[in-house]
Amino acid sequence: SIRDNILFGYPYDEACYREVIECCALQPDLVVLKETEIRGAWGKLVQRAEGSVSLARAVYVRSKFVLLDNPLSA
Repeated sequence: SIRDNILFGYPYDEACYREVIECCALQPDLVVLKETEIRGAWGKLVQRAEGSVSLARAVYVRSKFVLLDNPLSA
């Protein structure tokens, strides 16, 4: 699911997860995709959602550094 992809093996913290979803503007994608399973590398996720999920993962785990490659492209 999208949530599993964001958590990436880290423990689930509901408050943190909700804040990350809001900060990374993923709510519209969650409504459309309805937490569908991701098949293959990214399955049916649209390119914009791909970047948002990757950013959400970095924010969720509180990464000290995040390398962004052309973040305004999508």
